[in-house]
Amino acid sequence: MAAEMNVSQSVVAEIESSKADVRYSTLDRSAEAVTKHRKRLDLTPA
Repeated sequence: MAAEMNVSQSVVAEIESSKADVRYSTLDRSAEAVTKHRKRLDLTPA
């Protein structure tokens, strides 16, 4: 996923652990990387 987003693995780890205050553009790249081969992504509150 990090390679797909063009970020380091540590950035992905921060996003996944909810420890980072990430920008919308970073979340958008994350969603794009995760759903690259999927047709739909459902987001639910934690």
